[in-house]
Amino acid sequence: SAYQPLVHAQGGRWIAYIGLHGGQQPNALSGKSEPNGTAILDVTEPRQPKLLAHIPGAPGALDFLSDVSGTTVVFTRIEGAKQSIWSFNTTTSGPAIELAPSPTSLRRGASIGGNTVAWQELGFSTGTSVISEVMAYDLATGTAVRITEDAQIDRDMSVAPGGNVIAWDKCTTSSSPCD
Repeated sequence: SAYQPLVHAQGGRWIAYIGLHGGQQPNALSGKSEPNGTAILDVTEPRQPKLLAHIPGAPGALDFLSDVSGTTVVFTRIEGAKQSIWSFNTTTSGPAIELAPSPTSLRRGASIGGNTVAWQELGFSTGTSVISEVMAYDLATGTAVRITEDAQIDRDMSVAPGGNVIAWDKCTTSSSPCD
């Protein structure tokens, strides 16, 4: 079964990114048995969808598609208590790459534009409070930079298509209005 379908117009085609529930099955493109993850299909002709790529999942993990820019897909992978951000190039068909790997990462909501990926980082804390900050990652250099450092909740990142601007919501509390 499938979850979280996302359809984007890309290069004159309609491309669907569809999360697949756990399990394992043969990849129709490679013939190899792989853990379910995300299927990427050309659905320009809805009655004749074509599988373009498959992003293998990790056993017991869930992948949540976050955003697409050109041929790069970014997604959040949840494995137990760990939430990490990954990228996948649909031209090379993988493998998926974890961005700024950390064994205890708590990340979500990635957005991509150009070579810039931004996400909500929940791994910072002050005493008993978890702090939500904005992280930016440069795909070309592999460098991660903390953009915010405050006690407010920073969420819902959006990266401009060229990757030169990052916008986000800043909230005083999880239940208060955001700027």
